[in-house]
Formats: sequence, structure tokens, C-alpha cells
Amino acid sequence: MTPGEGRDTTNIMSKGKWNRLQRKKRAKLEHRKPKTVGTMPGTVVADVDAPPTTLHLWAFNAEKLEEKPLCSVDDVTAHKAHAGVRWVDVAGTGDASQIRRLGEIFGLHALALEDVVNGNQRPKLEEFPNHLFLVVKMPEPKTESLVFDQLAMFIGPDFLITIQEIPGDCFNHVRLRLRESMGRIRHMGPDYLAYAVLDAVIDSFFPLLEEYSDRLEELETRVMSSKSNAIAADIHAIRHDLRVIRRVLWSTREMLNALGRDQHQLVQEVTRPFLRDCHDHAVQLLDITEGCQELATSLRELHMSALSARMNEIMKVLTMIGSLFIPLSFIAGVYGMNFNTEKSELNMPELSWRYGYPFALGLMVLTVVIFVVFFHRKGWLFADDSPVLPPDEPTN
Repeated sequence: MTPGEGRDTTNIMSKGKWNRLQRKKRAKLEHRKPKTVGTMPGTVVADVDAPPTTLHLWAFNAEKLEEKPLCSVDDVTAHKAHAGVRWVDVAGTGDASQIRRLGEIFGLHALALEDVVNGNQRPKLEEFPNHLFLVVKMPEPKTESLVFDQLAMFIGPDFLITIQEIPGDCFNHVRLRLRESMGRIRHMGPDYLAYAVLDAVIDSFFPLLEEYSDRLEELETRVMSSKSNAIAADIHAIRHDLRVIRRVLWSTREMLNALGRDQHQLVQEVTRPFLRDCHDHAVQLLDITEGCQELATSLRELHMSALSARMNEIMKVLTMIGSLFIPLSFIAGVYGMNFNTEKSELNMPELSWRYGYPFALGLMVLTVVIFVVFFHRKGWLFADDSPVLPPDEPTN
């Protein structure tokens, strides 16, 4: 697994900050929607906010490697007779004419090109007569919120085309292997190169999930020590992101399963074990994501239980205070009736007694003491109601 660049996790987002980031994400998704409605199928219309298109060519075989940026897609035709594999790495989908020309040169299907410029596609695999079309999602590094960039891939008999929605990827290790001729990558076909790219994308999810795991551990500490209600917003934000990650990984797993299981002419038999290994990594990521989701759900329930316990503690204190004042109110009410003692010697003789007032106060104090002793013997005073966490699991 190639370690990716993680994002800053020093501060957990507040509710207001999380709402602002959600609005930015929704605005970005709106920008990804097609700008033209009712166009013919296969029409390539670039997003007006998409970054400009840049191209980079890698032409290689077991003996040599040629790497250079391209000013235009037409420069690819100069390497058409190259004996080996051509990797055309395209970053940015702002130039629709370049993408259409790329489809003309390599014979790419118009419907697939339409999906390339529409960045809201789910991970999928489509088979055409002369090429395979794949769509995967890459987590964007160094962002405060969870953002996925779309990566479209075309696998042909002697070429691989990758089209990134936004410049910036996780393929540096793949490029290094090509330059240094590490392993078998320059001895294999475009299907193995596509596997290497897919493996890099899958591995980029591991540091992302590790970050969310660390954030959940921090939240667990905050749930047990903090009395702030803002923790609920942080837990909700993480649960939302984990649901998005799970949907992406689920579709990616199905796509990898179909790619490694079905008999595609453009995928050699020697490459299938590597694709199955990549599928296993996706399954492992799904397990990690589901584990994080369960932990987030448990933290939410623990937080609600802690809030309920604190509320019960407050209600208990108020109830005990009220219980102390109920008999005092009764005593004060009895001695406040003011019956005339001259009419009858049975009408509250304490009113005419010299020590009647101290007697009433003493009776009140004695009542309070009796109630406090009773509450203490019942264990209702000074009880430790803090939740007890289960012991940590032993590590091997």
C-alpha cells in the first residue's frame, strides 16, 4: 500500500463550520451537473467551471521509456506506431474539443466520452468492442471536507487513457515504477498498467479511513469528558462521510469483481490475480468503513446516554431538593392556619407557648436531617453515576 498524504485532523469541525463545508460541497456538485439539458446522447459538453485540460504521454516497452507533455491531442498520433504501451494521462475536463479529438484518435465510444465530462458518475465498468471503460472515485487530499474526484479510464489493446476530473492524483508511485522499470510494469500490457493505477486509487482510501478512525477515537475521549452538545454535530458529520465512502467503495468493489471475474479480451489471464487482489483490498476497506460506522453509531448512542444520565442527575438533585421542602411547606402551612386559641385550648396551643417558634424551626431542621440520612442510606447522595467503559481488548 502506498501511503497517501493525509489531511489535518487537529481540530474537529464545529456544527457551523460543518454546515458551511456542506454548502460548498453541494455547490461543487451543482457545478458538476450537465449545463445543457435535452442534448443528444453522446454529446460532449464541458463544464464551464472545469479546470483546463493538460496531457501527458508515457510510451514504453521493456527496453525504453518516453515521457513528455503534449501540447495537443494530435501529438499522440506521432507515437501511434510505437511498439509498446501508450499511457495518455489527461488532467482536467475543461476542453471538450480535446476530449472529442481523443475519442476520434482512439475510437472511444461517444457515450463513454459524455460520462467523462459529467463528473457525477458512479464507479462502473462498461465493455465496448475495442476498449473497456472504467469509472472510479479518488479521494481528494488536503481538503477539510470529504471530496471525491472522478477518474475515467479507457483500456485498449495497446493504450491506456486516464482522464482526471481535477489535476492532482495518487499515481506518483506508478510513475516511479515506470521510470525505474521496477517490477513487471514495463513488461506487461495496458491491462496491468490499469491495475497499477486502480491499486493506487484503492490504496489512497487507507490513509483516509485511518484519519476517520483517529477522529473517532478523539471523539470517544470528548464524549466521556465533555458536556458540550456540539459533539453530536461532529458525530453526524463523520457518519455522513462514512456513508458516502461506503457507497463509493461498494460500487468500486462490484466494478473490480466484474473486471477480474469476467472474461474480457483486453484483460490477460496473468493480470486477473492482481485484479482479484485489488478486489480483496476493496473488501478490506469496506470492512474498515463498516467498523468505523458501527463505532460512530456507538459513540452517538453513548453521547445520548451521557446526556440522558446528566439530565437524570440534574432531575435527581431537583427532586431531592423538592422532597426536602415538601415537609417544610407542610409544617409551615399547619402553623400558618392561625386558629384562635382563646376559643379552644385545642386550637394550636403552640401559638401561645413561649418556645413555639423555636420548636417549629427545630422540627423543620429535624425533618431535613431525617430525609438527608434516608437519602444517604438509599445511596441517592454522592453516587458515582459516570458510565463505565469496557476494558480495552488485549493486543497481540
